[in-house]
Amino acid sequence: MKCINRITSLMAAAVMSLALFAGCAPETEKLPEPSDYTPQQWITNEKTEFDENKIVLSFAAFADTHQQWGSEPRKQRLTKAINLAKEYAGGYLDAITVSGDITNRTDRDEANRYGTATSQPDIMQFKNAVEEAVNVPETAVIYCLGNHDNDPQYTNVTEMAKVPGLFKKNLGEDYFKNDVDEGPNGCRHAVVNGFHFIGCNATYYWRPDGYTEEAKQWLLETLVEITSEDPNKPIFVLGHAPEYGTTLRSSIETWYDRDVGEIMRNFPQCVYIAGHVHNVIQDERFIMQEDFTALTPGSVHNEGISMVYEDEENTSISNLKAYGTTVDNTTCSCLLLQADENNNVRVLRIDGNADDGKGSLIKQPCVIPAPQDDLSHLIPYSREYRTKNNAAPYFKTGDALEVTKLDDSRVKFSIPAAKDDDMIYLYRLESNLEGSETLTQLYWLSPFYYFYKNGDEMINPVDFIAEDYEKGKTYNIRVYAVDVWFAESQPLEITVTI
Repeated sequence: MKCINRITSLMAAAVMSLALFAGCAPETEKLPEPSDYTPQQWITNEKTEFDENKIVLSFAAFADTHQQWGSEPRKQRLTKAINLAKEYAGGYLDAITVSGDITNRTDRDEANRYGTATSQPDIMQFKNAVEEAVNVPETAVIYCLGNHDNDPQYTNVTEMAKVPGLFKKNLGEDYFKNDVDEGPNGCRHAVVNGFHFIGCNATYYWRPDGYTEEAKQWLLETLVEITSEDPNKPIFVLGHAPEYGTTLRSSIETWYDRDVGEIMRNFPQCVYIAGHVHNVIQDERFIMQEDFTALTPGSVHNEGISMVYEDEENTSISNLKAYGTTVDNTTCSCLLLQADENNNVRVLRIDGNADDGKGSLIKQPCVIPAPQDDLSHLIPYSREYRTKNNAAPYFKTGDALEVTKLDDSRVKFSIPAAKDDDMIYLYRLESNLEGSETLTQLYWLSPFYYFYKNGDEMINPVDFIAEDYEKGKTYNIRVYAVDVWFAESQPLEITVTI
């Protein structure tokens, strides 16, 4: 009877939730608060430490593999990263997941799309790269599609509807043997070792509401069904775009999603794995928690650079010209997720370029506690908790700016490498003309994004070039070190006459 009542309650919740997503509450009943219709009340996990001796699931999470027929380096990086994940998992992976942009141009060339070109389609390069590293279906392969797989800028919605079938045709049935359900637009529900994986395919990209009502309903009903049967296990949900306000760079206009997050916020068991923005995994904001856990696994294609400062919305970074907007054809990253028998999940970060190209784990593992009925498992990687427990960067005693005048308007500042309990995100230069209160601010991205595994390696000075000074004028300069939680050091100060 308890089980029947639980399922009935959850299905009622689904009806009310669907009304919410449609923009209206049931006419005869007030919509309850989220806590009234989330399945957290049936969670019974005890709080335990992650037990590496009782691992029951290991899978490698990828995003943005951008496989393109004829691009051997991309294929090699993907195979290399899978092999590294397999090595760190003890020689075997239960699954591989890909959160979209599996291919690079599959949807843009009709001959390539349908496999009639003289060269095989990009999907086949993905297949070849995977099968050089693992045996399918002994290792399950679960994915969702991304804009490069199915881009509405090049393909109308009618054509897009054919793309999920194209993947199934080219990959073959072994890639779908763990599937238990197929949703609208090729959405997938698979089960591996008793853990549920859901792949969510958008119909539109570059907007926060790219999912159809049918797809959202299917996702909601699938989550209800899963949690009614077992509310204790984490549920791994794949989507291409990050959910707004979660992981690094998830607030960039037109690059985020809101549809999937609105559903998952009622299911604290969800671990959402997304890509799209090609984040670096050295940044601790690769994992974020609020109503659910969100992760981003980086890319094996290139790295996205933070183009703006706080919340990715405000002031632009000054040294983008030094990097471009991406570091092309160099990155090789993924995550290794392992669940123990108590439903704790350990997340390891893998960088295939680390240690002179041999590849290694970077920084410390993260452990997502097993779902708890009091939602305490969502605290360790929340923005609030980590900001509260964060220590500000600092410059060592005796550190000073070195100033080199380049010409009548440009000055180079050599900034000693600041120290932090993690890593420096950027340096903020603040200046004012002597006698004036008007401030000019510039932001200089730290090189940790591309060259370091951890903060202890960041020992070299950073050259900061500032422009638009006036010859003969005197300026008061202050430089602050800023970490990823936007805590700032005490400044280094200097007065300069140009």
